[in-house]
Amino acid sequence: DELFNADFLNSCSSFTSLKDMFEKSGFQVESAEDFKAIPDAEWEHFIKENTSYDSWADMQRDAAVKLLNKRLMDGLN
Repeated sequence: DELFNADFLNSCSSFTSLKDMFEKSGFQVESAEDFKAIPDAEWEHFIKENTSYDSWADMQRDAAVKLLNKRLMDGLN
């Protein structure tokens, strides 16, 4: 939830939370194991169709960069 927070998700999709994204994906995600069980191709398609990203890797990378930048800026203030 910290990485894929509401601000981030609102900037790249119509999702309000990570839980919302999982619910709308159509996949049952209650644990890390559930998430790992999602077929990669299906998840990639969902991300490409429902976010501004071309891949799950791109989305994760950008979320991490934005979170680190926020932490750095918060630390400077």
